Amino acid sequence: MDKDHTGTKTFEWVDLHECHNVVTLDLIKHALEHANIPYRILFENSLRMGNAVIMGYQGAMVQVDVYDWYEAEELLHALHLLEEKPYGKEINPFVQFTDKITRNIPFFNRLQIPYRLLILAACFFILLYLTLVFLSI
Repeated sequence: MDKDHTGTKTFEWVDLHECHNVVTLDLIKHALEHANIPYRILFENSLRMGNAVIMGYQGAMVQVDVYDWYEAEELLHALHLLEEKPYGKEINPFVQFTDKITRNIPFFNRLQIPYRLLILAACFFILLYLTLVFLSI
């Protein structure tokens, strides 16, 4: 449910929860609808098509408006919907940071994290090389 264009207000979306379970996702959606908190769900279709974690996808990302984040988090904690255990191993903070800064770049968001890092490193070294070449002239 993407309520990004309701009325004239534009929303600044922030991540509330990454959900790996379809039933939990539906419960979160119904709780937010009942509380009249605007939200949107990213990657819901990839979660619904099967076990997203095994296929290499992240779970569905529930986002709310920045001004409703605290209220939404309190609501989901009260309903015990944020107690979901993460799948797999803990993710390295550097990998999380890289994913977060490259997630919204249209070409990069289709690539896996190692390829994103390689492209960013290649761009950095090319810029460094060009800078050194132009400074030596």
